[in-house]
Amino acid sequence: MAERAKTLTTLSVENLKPDPAKRLEIPDGGCRGLYLIVQPKPSGAKSWAVRYRYQESPRKLTLGPLLFTTDMPTEPPGEPQIGTPLTLAQARELAVRELRKIRQGVDPAAQKQASKRAQIAGRRRTLFEETVDDFVRLHCERHNKVRTAAETSRLLASRVTPIWKGRRIGEIGPEDVIALLDDIVAGDEKKGVKPAPIAANRVRAALLTLFKWAKGRRLITASPAEGVPVPTKERGRDRDRTPDDAELRLLWLAASEMGAPFGNLYKLLVLTGVRLREASDASLTEFDLKTRVWTIPGERMKAGRPHEVALSDQAVQIIEAQLQDLKDRGLKNEAKLLFTTTGEGPISGFSKAKSTLDKHMLKIAKAEAQKAGGDPDAVQLQAFVVHDIRRTVVSGLVGLGVREAVADQVLAHKGGARTGVAGTYNRFSYLEESRKALRRWAKHVERVTSADAPAGNVLPFDQQRAAR
Repeated sequence: MAERAKTLTTLSVENLKPDPAKRLEIPDGGCRGLYLIVQPKPSGAKSWAVRYRYQESPRKLTLGPLLFTTDMPTEPPGEPQIGTPLTLAQARELAVRELRKIRQGVDPAAQKQASKRAQIAGRRRTLFEETVDDFVRLHCERHNKVRTAAETSRLLASRVTPIWKGRRIGEIGPEDVIALLDDIVAGDEKKGVKPAPIAANRVRAALLTLFKWAKGRRLITASPAEGVPVPTKERGRDRDRTPDDAELRLLWLAASEMGAPFGNLYKLLVLTGVRLREASDASLTEFDLKTRVWTIPGERMKAGRPHEVALSDQAVQIIEAQLQDLKDRGLKNEAKLLFTTTGEGPISGFSKAKSTLDKHMLKIAKAEAQKAGGDPDAVQLQAFVVHDIRRTVVSGLVGLGVREAVADQVLAHKGGARTGVAGTYNRFSYLEESRKALRRWAKHVERVTSADAPAGNVLPFDQQRAAR
């Protein structure tokens, strides 16, 4: 017959010595299910817990630490609560109260955990900085591109959280948003903060998305950013911008002056029409120079499907030049990348590289204007972005007589005969047509960028066809 548990006393509980090697659980004969928990040395901490069964499963509910008589407050104790220091008498009272819930169909331990989660979740969802953390983790990182998520996180962390940290998200109103954006536009000369009107626009856009997400999760009832005007009117760039042959020539010559890796990168963009990141992040394993095919995997494509790029002889020469540069620099290139300066990751610093390209283009244009007897100081170049090169490629292909469906295939655009079952049967024929189209385009690029081709005096595509 099992020995009956001894009834604990205040004196025995407080004087009990901890075991140096193991944790002790001592049942209280005065209250069924109540245990004194004694941690091993060096801690020796004492606490109360209840053990019981719920739906045939053993469960444990931690009540709180032991309250020694020497630490008892002078005022009369109130009703004992879970998580607060408890005397023996208070532990017994609390244990009886919690075990009574079992007869009501409630699991005390599960109820405690649910309450704890609700408290943590409630605090996390209402503090602005913690709402931002959840927003970035649950929305941005799941639904945005990596760079977009990182930029949104950076904007909020640098421009917004330091101002609203510690505030409840429901307490933030439209006047707070307007004041924040006004401060970003104006800057603070005393603190060395420069005016940033465009950054204010980006912050407004990030806040619109953040508050819309918070509203959808029932954290707020209305978005304080809704209806707030754009802080700064931006001069949008021409999205129909298509650099012409004269500009293409300057770009090519400037890329030659830049050399590897960015000069080769820009030339490959001109010859293939791929997007900047599709080229800059290219792995060596994607290229088959024998068959002259570059296969970009779907995870690196905007449309999410693999894309085969037919490589012209000129494109292969650029790739081989880049490979030779990697070899000359003696990089280990463990990442097996075509464009890299470290061998560990793809190239970066695109804004600086584009600025360098622009400077080289302007320098070449001024020199040629002076050579032709013109005024070099009067030379100006129309601004363009790297993505405009794709538009130059597709318009150039169509201008050279390439069918629009094939031009779309070259740029990996959706639609046309590439979709559905037809896409499966047309894959080979379109690759061959793309190869012919890009060969024709490469010859055109070679012609307009040759040393004896005069800048600013290149025949338009229709006149080229008529001349041929």
